[in-house]
Amino acid sequence: MKNIHLKIIVPQKLVSKITKLVFENTKRMYLRKYPDHIFSIFLILMYLLNIQSVRRLYQYILEGKIAFKGKLPSRQTVYYRLKFISKKKLSKKLKK
Repeated sequence: MKNIHLKIIVPQKLVSKITKLVFENTKRMYLRKYPDHIFSIFLILMYLLNIQSVRRLYQYILEGKIAFKGKLPSRQTVYYRLKFISKKKLSKKLKK
């Protein structure tokens, strides 16, 4: 099997727009350790690479098949935060 290397650059403006669209604002008393845009990047990677599970994406990142810049949250944190995305907003925008 032949490996294919791709370099995907996602503009920060696009990540910010997706973050505002997908994650609902909460009234938290403290800052989270990982900001929402990191999880937006996870969503973008899952969509672009057609990966269906967080576990598989996380495994690819740990194996070095996918390069991830910055501090990597735990797999459980990624799964937990992706559970709380606004699915209604996301599906409305995708339908348009």
